[in-house]
Amino acid sequence: MSARQFYLTVLIFSISMRVQKMPTIMASYLGKDSYLLVIVYYLVSFVLICLAFFVLKCMKLYKEASKNSNLSKFFKGLLLFFVSLYFIFLSTLLYESIQDLFAHVLFDNISWNLFSILLVVALFYMGLSGLKSIGRLMEMYFFVIIMSYFVIAIFGGMQTDFSAILPLETINFAKIFNEYIPFNIWFGDFMLILFLGNRSEGIKLKWTLLVYFISMAFTVLVTIEFFGIYDVYAAIQSSLISVITEMSMLGIDVGRVDWFLILFSEMGTIVCSGLCLCLAKECLSESLPKIKPNYILFVISVLLYLIDTQILVDTNAKEIVFLEILSYYAFYLKIIIFASILFISIVSWFKYRKRQGSELDLFGQSLQEKREVPAFSDSATMLAGSSHNEGSSGEPHKTNNLTLQKKSNSKKKKAKDKAVAK
Repeated sequence: MSARQFYLTVLIFSISMRVQKMPTIMASYLGKDSYLLVIVYYLVSFVLICLAFFVLKCMKLYKEASKNSNLSKFFKGLLLFFVSLYFIFLSTLLYESIQDLFAHVLFDNISWNLFSILLVVALFYMGLSGLKSIGRLMEMYFFVIIMSYFVIAIFGGMQTDFSAILPLETINFAKIFNEYIPFNIWFGDFMLILFLGNRSEGIKLKWTLLVYFISMAFTVLVTIEFFGIYDVYAAIQSSLISVITEMSMLGIDVGRVDWFLILFSEMGTIVCSGLCLCLAKECLSESLPKIKPNYILFVISVLLYLIDTQILVDTNAKEIVFLEILSYYAFYLKIIIFASILFISIVSWFKYRKRQGSELDLFGQSLQEKREVPAFSDSATMLAGSSHNEGSSGEPHKTNNLTLQKKSNSKKKKAKDKAVAK
């Protein structure tokens, strides 16, 4: 994946992840102060992204240090297995956002069990195509998706009462920090950056932070708009993206023309779900190298369909599963995974330095390079080579050879004359 595709993917993923079901669930816990928890999550993510880039640097520079270690391979396989579970959770979370919009809002009279098969097939095909194809999809649809979000934010702002977040002195910071863990599953972008960045080329920290800042500004803005429009009724809405423009469309006789914008923006959610599915496949294929990646992807896709249609059927059950089970699992899993990768990277770095240091002499020159320097057989050859290197053209080298040849012929002639005289 190119650097451009990486930045576009991070921007669309970080927005699509948080502008659907998350604000409505957050409203029932924190009310109008929900946007402050969003800001806290983003500020913490900025620090974690900087650490992720440090780990990426260690992984790319010193990954050869423990390449042949069986112990490292075992821990790597175990770690990637749990990482794949995390990406499956993220894919399920995005998938449920799509299901909530299509099954409960748009096509409530159509059987979702049948409609979901088409969606799973699309996600399976995206995962089969690989990260490069998903990156090209992001490039193709980026303008349509981002412009849809931008226009939705404008329509929402036209009906927003921004004074709804006041007064500020009533903010309960203790309650905000108490709800940090339950909503962390929607803020695992540094994990995406870590594993996607390891498969991307030429990415820079400053541009990644800039893209993430744009995502933060947009997410906080639409969250404030959502509460400014619905206030105490925000908690009973289906999703932010489907209702934020509803009030601005009431005076138009042609109906909800904003649905086109909502559907265009939903394309980003679908592609992001396929991206998580693809990353889960790649992690599992490295953890289980004897199984073909396509088989792994097929099993994950079927598992995703069964979770959606057979397990997470009730809306209240989904909220309990995400907030009280998966969020805590994801929180501790992210800590363990990130700390393990950081530890392995630092150890590999020291191993690399130690190995390189044993192959250096006192002056810092590689002993292998010394052994590869050609040895000169005699002084004449050394002189010829030195003259060749010092000269600006081939003439000095040729002159030295002629001089040596004349001296040799002169010695031979003198020896022959002495033999004849005797």
